[in-house]
Amino acid sequence: MQRSTVILGLLAAGVTIALITSIGGFMILAESQSNSNGGNDEEMKNLLKEITEMKSMMSKMSEKMDTMIERMDVMMQRMDMLMGNNMMNPTDDMMNQEPQDVIIKMKSPGQKVQMGKEAEIVLVVLDKKTEEPMEDVQVLIGIERGSSMSTMDMMGDMFDAEDKGSGEYIVRFTPDSEGIYTIHTMVMLPGRSMMDNHMDFGIIAEKGK
Repeated sequence: MQRSTVILGLLAAGVTIALITSIGGFMILAESQSNSNGGNDEEMKNLLKEITEMKSMMSKMSEKMDTMIERMDVMMQRMDMLMGNNMMNPTDDMMNQEPQDVIIKMKSPGQKVQMGKEAEIVLVVLDKKTEEPMEDVQVLIGIERGSSMSTMDMMGDMFDAEDKGSGEYIVRFTPDSEGIYTIHTMVMLPGRSMMDNHMDFGIIAEKGK
């Protein structure tokens, strides 16, 4: 739709330029005719005046048309950007949706860890229907430097959290710099994809005192 509008604008601008050119040619012809009549033809002078005014109006229209085309081009670029962003939205929604079959919690929400020292994060996995602890399930972990999906700078390969029992799973990693880390947590269940039961947790690493 945006591209069609721009094309129509370009066609309109072309017509405007053609009209200005035609009017200019007609003015030259009219002036020549007026001079051949000795400049005494009052009607011809009035006609030349009207043509001059029309040419001025058409020139202003042409300038406005150029401005409109520039604005439409900017609008089209913005539309392309928005469409590009919308293409990413399904992934964002998928990353932010709640797990379908389980409840995943951090035992110590808002936990802070020390840079350069191995951190131990305890996750609790519960059945969503019964809220009972889920044992002996695979809990796949990925550690990202930065907030969720902001950098995709992963610390090594994904790994399984250690099953401690009673629905508790241990995640161990060593922050190599201060700042935010994201623990991508995926509970792997039969017949489900890795994103069906996914949850992200933010951890802040600070320098040791």
